[in-house]
Amino acid sequence: MKKTKQKTSSVAITFYVLAVLLVLVFAFMSWYIFDSIKEAMTQYGMSFSEFWGEMWQSVVNMFVTQSLPFLVYAFISYGIGYVINELTLQHTESVQNADAKAESQEAAAMEQADTKAQDELSQASAKESVQEEMLSDEGKEETQAAGAEPKQEESANEDNQKQEEEANSATLDSEEKESQA
Repeated sequence: MKKTKQKTSSVAITFYVLAVLLVLVFAFMSWYIFDSIKEAMTQYGMSFSEFWGEMWQSVVNMFVTQSLPFLVYAFISYGIGYVINELTLQHTESVQNADAKAESQEAAAMEQADTKAQDELSQASAKESVQEEMLSDEGKEETQAAGAEPKQEESANEDNQKQEEEANSATLDSEEKESQA
């Protein structure tokens, strides 16, 4: 089956764009948190290790509450977009498969109809040839019968002539007998 490039749905694209925007907000918020930590270190005159040692819980809390949720939302948004896109592609593929199946069934039905029509045509031509043979056989029989009829007529005529001759000869014989008597 051909692999065609599927079009991504507009809803999935919207979630992808939202995920990218949330990643950008996460990056901005992370930069903002690190900038706040840098300013706090300069304000109190501490190094990062000293600041981390005393305020690590505050740093982690700021990162978790202000920045990390945007990254989580970005992943969730991307996941929703991915699921919607896959469902749309599966639906599109199933519709295409159904269309292809319907087309193949239609082609098979057309082929079957063509085969049936060819069978009917061949049966009709076979019937025609049988009828033609029968007609030609009947014509031969009629010709033979027509040839036999004149012979029968001739033989009937000959029989009639013989009977007439016999009757004539019998009449002549009887007239001769009368004339002799």
